[in-house]
Amino acid sequence: MGSMRPNDMYQQPTTTLPEDRKSAADYLMLAKEFVPAAAEEADIESVRAFSLLSLAMHSMCYSLAAYLYLGTAARIGFSLGLHRDIFSRTLSSVDRERYRRVWWTLYVLDYEMASRFGYPCAISDDTSFMKTSPASEQILDPAPNVPLGYQALSVSFVQLRKKISFECFLEPTHIGGRLPISRVTQSLTALKTWLDKVPRHLRWDSSVSPQHLRSISVLHLRYWSSIISITRPFLLFSVTQPEKMTPAAKRKCYDQLSATCIEAAEMLIRILQRMQNENALSSVTLNDCYCAGEAMWILVLALQRRHNSKHQDQLRTCVQIVSNMEKIGWCEKILPDIEARVRESGVLDLDSQPSHRAQSVVSAGSGSAEYPEL
Repeated sequence: MGSMRPNDMYQQPTTTLPEDRKSAADYLMLAKEFVPAAAEEADIESVRAFSLLSLAMHSMCYSLAAYLYLGTAARIGFSLGLHRDIFSRTLSSVDRERYRRVWWTLYVLDYEMASRFGYPCAISDDTSFMKTSPASEQILDPAPNVPLGYQALSVSFVQLRKKISFECFLEPTHIGGRLPISRVTQSLTALKTWLDKVPRHLRWDSSVSPQHLRSISVLHLRYWSSIISITRPFLLFSVTQPEKMTPAAKRKCYDQLSATCIEAAEMLIRILQRMQNENALSSVTLNDCYCAGEAMWILVLALQRRHNSKHQDQLRTCVQIVSNMEKIGWCEKILPDIEARVRESGVLDLDSQPSHRAQSVVSAGSGSAEYPEL
């Protein structure tokens, strides 16, 4: 994945090693040649290999292939008993913790990959199916880019998101009924409770080590993105069908949920700006561009609902953040569509000069890996 940088960023080697002219696609082809052997071996290294190959395919925008390879990693994990905490008696305590850490890293990655592209997860949360205990940091320290307690917090957040997804989206769809407002408010309360319990050293606005900044920021981007996914339907309804909000109580409720959605979009932009200032944004994963795009569409809806120069400045800043990211991977693919849709919305003239309230944006570099346990 490190080879996926623009040509103008190439640095001359300081040694006499021959220059590497292979492209990212060339390396992917080399990696795919080992797929049959890795599948036949079916050990813990195969789980790591297929997970890393999935990330590499994802960074090259091959979303379906990434999903399939990750599913293979999960099934090899099943065959090894990783989901039930089954280990060979000869395995050391340190290796057992490594296996657990790989499993929970795979669990989080499986959900993020599946939910981002609208596919079902390969790993079920059924307690009768999965019995793996959390990885212990007393036996094995986390990776350099992962702060203490991060994996357990990420796992708890994914479990909460799965519960909310079932209660607010899957179940109402299957029973053919409407989503009760009570479920929305309960889900928002559950998310707020989770956020309140986040340790101080894992909060996005705390002073953290530069090597931990990206991992913590990504976790909070996902949090605010979850808030948007729950409240966005109410903002969309308020913009497209305001005449149907005749009861005063209904209008008040929808206005509150719409305001929550807009506030979440503003938080996404604040986190993205900090990541950009610290050179922690990455173009080789969809997450950063996706969150920026999500914030943009919410601000577009907010501006269609009510003109606000503050939201115009935030929208312009968000577009500039994506524009200043490395033109590789998902950023290169998504940026033209983002700019075109903002222009089509008519809420902002991207060619005009920003107002004095618009914050300055600096050039961003690529971030650290999000899944170092693999």
